[in-house]
Amino acid sequence: MLRLLTPDQVALFWTDIREALRYSVIPLAEATDASLNSILETILTGGMQVWVALGKVEEQERPIALAVTYINKDIGTGTKKLVIYALCGYHFIEEGVWREGLEVLRKFARAEGCTGVVGYTKVPRVVEVAKMLGGKVEYSFIELEV
Repeated sequence: MLRLLTPDQVALFWTDIREALRYSVIPLAEATDASLNSILETILTGGMQVWVALGKVEEQERPIALAVTYINKDIGTGTKKLVIYALCGYHFIEEGVWREGLEVLRKFARAEGCTGVVGYTKVPRVVEVAKMLGGKVEYSFIELEV
């Protein structure tokens, strides 16, 4: 089950969330202490959302994954997409959990006027799951040093 955390819950679990972000932010961002503090401020003011997926681990319900999202409005067209900014798994995530989580994100995105859910990854399992869920996987990320 994927649940949206409240700002109070984010503040309570920030240490764990920060460490997940440190290893999973999109390639357009850096995970410095200053940038992570900026992310926290953005989350607490409603500009980003933190989601936790719960599942059975050793017969107990525990967090098995964390996602951070934000709504991007394209400056050229005005098109809105829900961006998966960070995704971190703590345990194996079964297909049903992926499907249910995506449906929760889709409902949230539709309610916010978005036309889709997008993300970046270099993790082969995430690419595999995206394809399994009917997603398009295309493009290559290019970064040139300045």
